[in-house]
Amino acid sequence: MKKGWKWALISVGVIGAGVGLYFLLKPNESKWDDDFSDDDDDNTSHTPTTYIDNSFPLKKDSGDVNQSVKRVTALQKYLESQGAVLNGGADGKFGPSTEEAVETYIDTNGKVSETFYNDNVKSYE
Repeated sequence: MKKGWKWALISVGVIGAGVGLYFLLKPNESKWDDDFSDDDDDNTSHTPTTYIDNSFPLKKDSGDVNQSVKRVTALQKYLESQGAVLNGGADGKFGPSTEEAVETYIDTNGKVSETFYNDNVKSYE
């Protein structure tokens, strides 16, 4: 094989490998991913599907969003007074951290009844 062809083929191989690695490692910037993403990190005006209901029993995905009585926030303040450490503090969103604290400090399978709330938590409203 001639020396010129050999270097040409090596160059094409190196360039091809570089282009392939680029497309494998670059972040996905697809327009479709942004339009149909389930992430709530952006400030769009879509209606949330969680944290909008704080009726009893209080449970995972309960929340104080658009509620006049802040039951989940009061529950979180109660849990903190019992020694629980919640990710996000008393943010009014009954997420995994609050659920774990309820199971640990109240022992009710992750749910809070109206009776327990009125007897123990209501003063934190």
